[in-house]
Amino acid sequence: MNKKMFFCAGMSKTLIIISGPTGIGKSNLAMELASVYKTSIVSADSRQLFKQVDIGTAKPTIQDQTKIKHYFIDHIPVNGTYNVGQYVNEASLVIDQEFESKGHVILCGGTGLYIKALIEGIDYFPEVDPNIDHEINAIFNDKGILALQTELFRIDPVYYEQVDLMNSRRLIRAIGVSRSLGKPYSSLLSNPKKSSTYNIAYVSLTMERNELYNRINSRTENMLEQGLLSETKSLIEYRNCQALDTVGYKEMFQFMDGQLSYDLAVDKIKQHTRNYAKRQVTWFNKFMPKPHFNMNQIDEMVQYINRISEI
Repeated sequence: MNKKMFFCAGMSKTLIIISGPTGIGKSNLAMELASVYKTSIVSADSRQLFKQVDIGTAKPTIQDQTKIKHYFIDHIPVNGTYNVGQYVNEASLVIDQEFESKGHVILCGGTGLYIKALIEGIDYFPEVDPNIDHEINAIFNDKGILALQTELFRIDPVYYEQVDLMNSRRLIRAIGVSRSLGKPYSSLLSNPKKSSTYNIAYVSLTMERNELYNRINSRTENMLEQGLLSETKSLIEYRNCQALDTVGYKEMFQFMDGQLSYDLAVDKIKQHTRNYAKRQVTWFNKFMPKPHFNMNQIDEMVQYINRISEI
């Protein structure tokens, strides 16, 4: 990298947002840019913030966390709960605190809802009638996640295209709110944007689909070699907690329950992760501004970030 491209004193406070689908290399890029700008990394990943779920969430290594300060990694107990409102409140404070001594802060992750809410403000979501919530949970328990997906598509096709369709909690929440209000959940996602108090440099990572899918397949194999099954077994008492309601652990639990063979469970993890990545690409293309970069365009990224910092 051209050393002349490093950050210079006097530039404005700039939040660098690294977004993109799972498996594309966001964490590695965040580490590299954090080294360039001598700053910290604020995670925007709704699963990495839970303790004990390490392999299946592809957390940054202990070595990386020691080298560069990370926030919202191992943030709450594995059996805890967390929502976007909590994240916005806590992450805003952390970012403001970091800007007291730094010119740049990096926000990195694949949970688009966290990023969008942090930048634009959080929408108001009413409480769901307990009877409705019970009905929807009964549907899930009796008929599985496919029934939730079908119902969400029927009542709110707009949100259906945005949400992680394998996240049962989000599906239940969206259906419940829609039924309680008598209008689509997505209709609540249109509040006016708030104005940011700092510059924002959007670094959206892109990659040819086949290459991304190959990376996802390889990463799944690597997780298995690292001990994903053993990690899942050690967490069996928490299987119904929010932290474990995600791709990788759910399929391993199905294998442990005898519902899937090991090979089929592995294939399902790869398939569901690819599906999730495809939805993330669609979401980020819709809600995150360009420009898009490939992983090997570090110099171009730094030039772009520095231009934003001079505004």
